[in-house]
Amino acid sequence: MKIEIENLQGHFKKLMIEIPAETVGIKMNNFYRELQKNAELKGFRKGKAPLNVVREVYGDNAKSQLIRELVEDGFRQAIMEHQFQPLGNPEVNVETLLEGVPFKFQLTFENTPPVNLVNYTGFKTAKSEFKATDEELLKALESVRSQIGTFDEVPPETTVQIGHHVQIDYNAEEAGKAVPEGSEKDAFLETGSGQLPKDFEQGLVGMKAGETKTFTVKIPMPENPEEKTPLSGRTLDFTVSLKSIRKKNLPELTDELAKKIGPFDGLEALRTRVREDLVRQKEANWKREAQEKAVGYLIENNPVEAPETMVNAQMEQLAIDAGMQLSQMGLAQDQIEERLKGWGGEISERAVRMVKTSLLLSAIAKKENIQATDDDLRNEIMRIAAQSRKNPKDVVEDFQKRGVMPGLIRQVTELKALDWIVGKAT
Repeated sequence: MKIEIENLQGHFKKLMIEIPAETVGIKMNNFYRELQKNAELKGFRKGKAPLNVVREVYGDNAKSQLIRELVEDGFRQAIMEHQFQPLGNPEVNVETLLEGVPFKFQLTFENTPPVNLVNYTGFKTAKSEFKATDEELLKALESVRSQIGTFDEVPPETTVQIGHHVQIDYNAEEAGKAVPEGSEKDAFLETGSGQLPKDFEQGLVGMKAGETKTFTVKIPMPENPEEKTPLSGRTLDFTVSLKSIRKKNLPELTDELAKKIGPFDGLEALRTRVREDLVRQKEANWKREAQEKAVGYLIENNPVEAPETMVNAQMEQLAIDAGMQLSQMGLAQDQIEERLKGWGGEISERAVRMVKTSLLLSAIAKKENIQATDDDLRNEIMRIAAQSRKNPKDVVEDFQKRGVMPGLIRQVTELKALDWIVGKAT
């Protein structure tokens, strides 16, 4: 088999492959003989039809299938000989398949770019001892009390104060245009809790049940890009109708209450569990921040190109995820498309960063022989199952059916490599 390679723009390659006429003839003959074995043609017993009759009957369909096999075999051999790492399926252009004539075809694909690891072990970050302060413990215990508190209606003349629980309808507009994702009916809110932007909650203070009020709120832009919502950074005019005001009564924390809350033998056991949860949360927050810093360090110190094929695929997935989120907020399809169009630049930047991160972590995992074990995969599947409220076995079957299990293995391996980097940094 003859293979000619043409390097195109970026990391795209074009292969001109020629399969000798002799090989084509043998392959074609073997192919038709296999068809002959099971051919059921009128006037002949199964498998007894002459080969020329089989060729005549199955001609075009058989040639299409044979072309697919020849192309797949040729591509597979080219990958092995030249150590290609194609990103996705190639674009195929074939010439006519004729017996006694070499079969020629072209394959165009993007190859995985080389990843040259320059410095991936120099990342450093401080890891302090994680403790929960008494103030944090008290705040957490207040949250426990709030979760099991009861509500009392307030007198009609009562005005909203910080700490009240209110039921509201609110609609958002931006420059006079409705913003469906910033609107909700029968929303329940504790003022001062931070459920909604501070200025929004403050705008409710002083209102009475039955009143309607309009005020402007600048939605903050979170420091972490992952926490950004469709409303982040926008200035919106809200019209709020206050339906009711309630005051929550919080029970006193006692040994008896602790026993009712969970498997605790008393208040001290509850305090211990809450403190442990706070510490675990601090560790998780630190780890997430350290991972984000490590990714930034890797990209800065190990330049790598983001392949177009991978970036486009990642952009598509990010757009799908954002579209689903907007749909759940009540936006119509045309509004979703308009919003996604405006986010094109940001989605592209995120996709490029994610692709570069994946390439670097994959290279590090290979160099350091970091692999996802069966236990690693089992734990990740259990996590996904718990998050989606599905049976772990159903999750596995779904992944296998959709052919995404290799992707899950890759993700777990890359995360393990990232954990390895963070572990060496402290």
